[in-house]
Amino acid sequence: MSFIENIIQGSLPLELVLLATIVMNALMFLYLLKILHKTRNQARVREILVRSLQSDLRAMCMGAVGIGKRMLKIEQQLRQQDMRQDQIEIRDTGTREYDHAVRLARKNADIDDLISTCGLSRGEAELIKIMQRHDVATQINRA
Repeated sequence: MSFIENIIQGSLPLELVLLATIVMNALMFLYLLKILHKTRNQARVREILVRSLQSDLRAMCMGAVGIGKRMLKIEQQLRQQDMRQDQIEIRDTGTREYDHAVRLARKNADIDDLISTCGLSRGEAELIKIMQRHDVATQINRA
């Protein structure tokens, strides 16, 4: 007959049953203490991890703010560069028309050709022709 069967039938002395119950309760208590200790250790580890993650998050937020400020500064610089480039292109566009008109004048284009091809006013076209003739006369005198 097994120990459990003897308990059920009441053939074991009461003291032995109580002792077995106390031992089982003590073992259960030790097991629960072990689980409690393990749970507390896990809680400490998780707390350390949470603190570390909070610190990392703070650092990332501060970095993001710094990057945001840097991006704003770069955007401002880019806008300034765009404005400068636009100004240069405006100036450059105007000189290109005159440069093209001078080249055409050197090839003996007439005033109407300069007006229609380069979009110049009559006065501008006449001035370029006069300057081209003056350059030719200067070159002949030098030779």
